[in-house]
Amino acid sequence: KKSIALKEIEDQTLILRERGSSPRRILDEIFKQKGIAPRIIMESASTSAIKKLVESGIGASILSQQVVKKELRAKTLKELPFRDAKITYRFYLIYLKDKYLSRAMQAFMETAMNISQKGWPEE
Repeated sequence: KKSIALKEIEDQTLILRERGSSPRRILDEIFKQKGIAPRIIMESASTSAIKKLVESGIGASILSQQVVKKELRAKTLKELPFRDAKITYRFYLIYLKDKYLSRAMQAFMETAMNISQKGWPEE
């Protein structure tokens, strides 16, 4: 299988991030909009724990491609993109207005802006 329809999630046992976390709020909203009743068997605040549980065959999860990059390369996990949904997670860089920004902070902000526009660099 090369992709999955969002509705097929109902057939899976899921291990998701904890209620109230940003990724979980986004998923819960999508499930609500699409009328999907997921079978969530476990929740965790630890992405590492979720990955280990999935690797152990306990269930499936929905995680950012970035956090499973190593496991995808090692082929310990397999990704199935959604064919009928695009899940977007936004990050915001915030800082105190009118505060002096060191060169290191300016470099960090420039890097963050580049990544947000071009994507993560390949390792």
